[in-house]
Amino acid sequence: MLDSPPTSATNMLDHQFLDMRHKLLILAADFDRIQRGDGGDELLESDPRVQQLREAAALLIADAPDRAKALQLAFSDKSEVLA
Repeated sequence: MLDSPPTSATNMLDHQFLDMRHKLLILAADFDRIQRGDGGDELLESDPRVQQLREAAALLIADAPDRAKALQLAFSDKSEVLA
């Protein structure tokens, strides 16, 4: 099997940029719809799921490796398994 040459970061961004932008726009629109709903402002301030999403967004924009792993861990159940 032949190894393919590594893809440059620029090529990856060129290929993924529109899809990445689209996903961010969908997320922003979801937050806007929630905020416009009855009790939306209060929900966005108090719901722990929204807090999880805010923390995940901070991980996403952090200049650190392994963002996907960090996001997965952030959404993982942290309760202890009972034997």
